[in-house]
Amino acid sequence: LAAVRAGGAVRTHVIDETGRLIGDSDFSLVLAGYRWAGVPAPDQPYGSLTGEEAFGYLAEVPGLGWRVLAETTVDDAMVPVRRLAWEFAGGALLMVSVVVGLSIVFGLQLTVPLERLEAGAVRVGSGDLSVRIPEGGRDELGRLVRAFNQMTERLRVQGESLRAERDLLDTAVSAMGAGLALIDARGRILWANRHLLEWFPDARVGGPCMAVLGRACTGGRCAPDGEYRVRIGGRERVLRYQNHRIAGAGPDGPARLEVIEDVTERRAMEQMVRQSEKLAAVGQLAAGVAHEINNPLAVISAYAEDLSDRL
Repeated sequence: LAAVRAGGAVRTHVIDETGRLIGDSDFSLVLAGYRWAGVPAPDQPYGSLTGEEAFGYLAEVPGLGWRVLAETTVDDAMVPVRRLAWEFAGGALLMVSVVVGLSIVFGLQLTVPLERLEAGAVRVGSGDLSVRIPEGGRDELGRLVRAFNQMTERLRVQGESLRAERDLLDTAVSAMGAGLALIDARGRILWANRHLLEWFPDARVGGPCMAVLGRACTGGRCAPDGEYRVRIGGRERVLRYQNHRIAGAGPDGPARLEVIEDVTERRAMEQMVRQSEKLAAVGQLAAGVAHEINNPLAVISAYAEDLSDRL
């Protein structure tokens, strides 16, 4: 028994056929005369000689009727289990910590670019096309950010092109010398060129067209096409209005195009032409009358001269 190296937590007992303890790794138990009334099944916990709850393994010694019992207490047997449990709990805690840490790191790597992308989208939606989001790696999120920046750049270039075309169109339209305004179905001015805004200072984009374009509007509808006299800059001007309906307009889209021309000079020239025509007609009439009078006067003059010669 002294040569047995089963571990410090394992005790070995030798029991004879009468149940008396005749050998033990702790020989003091043999000297105390311990006796086993009955050895329990080794696969169940039982009370050991010292009163502790223990597990044991029983083997018969052939030819002697002796039995050898190797046992260990439940507490000692559970030490590896507890150690394993603690190691498992520590490993699980470490794993959870690593997973949480990695989740936080990857979450920050994912959420921060997404937040930047969201903020950039909000700014682009508000009209700021100068937004540039810092590009990350070559992953899906990095490609998404690059695509967003490319889209924003294309929108900016297209916006500048549209503004240039609009300015060019506005210049060409203003060169016509006519006032133009786009009016929606509710009577609001959606767009007006420079001439119209100069003629009517009270008109503004987004405001109503009622009573600000030089003529009265009743019942939500402006007066029909025609000419109206309006005082602009202290002078009375003659303006000609024309309304052109735009088909397929929505409630917020342009419903009609209003063209306003300043025909003051034209009407003055027409008045002068009419006056000239009247004077020419009077001159023709006077010439005709003079001709009709001159003919008999010429005959009378000829006869008078002939009579004078005869006398």
